Amino acid sequence: MGWEQIQSDWDGQKRRVRERWSRLAEHELDEMGGQRDRLVSKIQDVYGVDRGEADSQVREFEGESSPGGRAGRAG
Repeated sequence: MGWEQIQSDWDGQKRRVRERWSRLAEHELDEMGGQRDRLVSKIQDVYGVDRGEADSQVREFEGESSPGGRAGRAG
């Protein structure tokens, strides 16, 4: 699943995002509206990782959302 598909189904994907990044608040996810860059920035801020690591985590999440991707991974 590409990010465009995740963004277009953001309300449905927020639960999965919260499972992966449990420190992100519901209102923060609502405010970002599925914008990938905002998710990466928020992961940086909340988890104290650099941009490259946050981007890598989001890419992994995208892969898990793809058919044949790994599912059920929390972090």
